[in-house]
Amino acid sequence: MKEYLDIRDLKSWLKKSAELIEGNREYLSELDSHSGDGDHGANLSRGFQALMKSEETTRSETLASYLESVGALLGDRIGGSYGALLGLFFKGMAVASEGKEQLEREALAKAFEVGKDAIFSIGKAKLGDKTMVDALLPAIQALQRESNLGEALEKAALEASKGAERTKTMKASLGRARFLGERSIGAQDAGATSMALLLRALWVSYQSDCGSASRQCRPTQGRS
Repeated sequence: MKEYLDIRDLKSWLKKSAELIEGNREYLSELDSHSGDGDHGANLSRGFQALMKSEETTRSETLASYLESVGALLGDRIGGSYGALLGLFFKGMAVASEGKEQLEREALAKAFEVGKDAIFSIGKAKLGDKTMVDALLPAIQALQRESNLGEALEKAALEASKGAERTKTMKASLGRARFLGERSIGAQDAGATSMALLLRALWVSYQSDCGSASRQCRPTQGRS
């Protein structure tokens, strides 16, 4: 497999993300109902379905312009704090991709890191706070650690899934869930779960055919 992602790969990633979000819409909202309004899945679905219909993003011809338009649209259409943070993540990726036609593993890891830093600039979340960061940070570390892109994407998806699963044992420190105190323990965080879905979509979309890797392609949480 090739050792880089270009704009066609990113568009494929977001298309697969939209499919996984739609397929897990009720599951994500159910998770969100433990500490929020129970609309996380519906909000994400609205944003990603709008993304699939957006002429502006379709016309984007560079990595940076595409990621910038993705960030702007998702931030606007998803709404709320999660929409704002996810929008910042993609806009951060856009900044890191400026002037590039493709992203090799190291450049992709850097783009994710810049996106993470954009989230941190307003979110202030850290590992263990029971947020999307608990899925995103382990994924970035996997991207930085592995030697080739295919293995890095596989490990990133796996580590993001594990990170989301670990939020079940955490007490929420941020957001509305923090008011639940000890009662927030036992429920998996919806934001971490949707972030894990995005990482899984990236890995699956990278592969034209899972073939012998079909075992790993099966979802580790939610539904594909």
